[in-house]
Amino acid sequence: MGRCLVHSQPSIMYQNILPALFHYNNYQGHEMYKVYRVEGEGVSEKDSFGEEERRNIFRFMLQHLNDDQRQKIIGKICCEVLGGVVDGKVSLEKEEGCHLLSDAIWVLLCDEIRPAGLKSGEEEGDEAEGIDELADISAPPAETTEPGPPNKRKKNQFPGEDSKIS
Repeated sequence: MGRCLVHSQPSIMYQNILPALFHYNNYQGHEMYKVYRVEGEGVSEKDSFGEEERRNIFRFMLQHLNDDQRQKIIGKICCEVLGGVVDGKVSLEKEEGCHLLSDAIWVLLCDEIRPAGLKSGEEEGDEAEGIDELADISAPPAETTEPGPPNKRKKNQFPGEDSKIS
């Protein structure tokens, strides 16, 4: 069923992953929750999802995003959740706020949020070698200068001033 929905509406996972973070953690004190709130008062205690269930839902949603959408989600999570904590819009005094922050950080660190070329299936040694090669290529060549007499400046003279040095 998930594949049919993703094919008929390719942006559905992208549009709903951030509201899902708020919804499945039953965090109601943020404007994001108010915008996307459906009938009812959110997840009740008897319907609440455990950590592993929530993360399976987020993992499923992330697997159906393209790399561009993943990058945008990273920005939105940083702005709405992490920024909300900093601005006081997300309260960590409530258990729901702590769960929301925990899930947001989990999403930012999970393998599914990484671009397709950077999944953890690659060996770290190969990746490190590739980075070293890029660093060698992009490093500017070292300048060779012959030692000369040091520049003499007056005590309070700035570089570029044309006063005569005596």
